[in-house]
Amino acid sequence: MNTTKYVYWQDEQMWLGYLEEYPDYRTQGETKEELEENLRDIYSELTSGNIPCVRRVDRVACSSQLPPQMRLAANRLAWKAESRLRFNPGEQI
Repeated sequence: MNTTKYVYWQDEQMWLGYLEEYPDYRTQGETKEELEENLRDIYSELTSGNIPCVRRVDRVACSSQLPPQMRLAANRLAWKAESRLRFNPGEQI
């Protein structure tokens, strides 16, 4: 069974929430269980491909977030490419 994270809170008698990956699509329920059922329905609809222009949240790796070993390797590759261009200006990399 797949799982996904969601954000929820209680406002007076209602439980409100949204899927972390799809924060624009909120729902509610009279109980937390009903809220979870509604969230499953929303997930099913959003991932079905039937709704156009669905906005979602994702992550991207940035060079500053790479582990030190990967940053070092990336820097070495960049240095090698730069060195090759300096010594062989017409060479394609």
